[in-house]
Amino acid sequence: MSALPGNKRLAPGGLRQLVIDHLNAHPSEAFTATRISRLIDRSSGAIANALATLAKQGLAEQVTDRPRTYRAAAPKRAA
Repeated sequence: MSALPGNKRLAPGGLRQLVIDHLNAHPSEAFTATRISRLIDRSSGAIANALATLAKQGLAEQVTDRPRTYRAAAPKRAA
């Protein structure tokens, strides 16, 4: 989807999509950037940046500060 066949480089936004897909696949769990990096074989620093961006966008939520853990944001309910 986001990577070219035989190429490990992702298209723009590809890493964020991999991270949010992982969080959505495990909605009851919280993850550190390091743990996700080991599962999807990507840089933990880049994943930490992606998680921060996803949290700002409301797609993920930070659960703890030390270590920083994130989970998929709960869906917003209509008022």
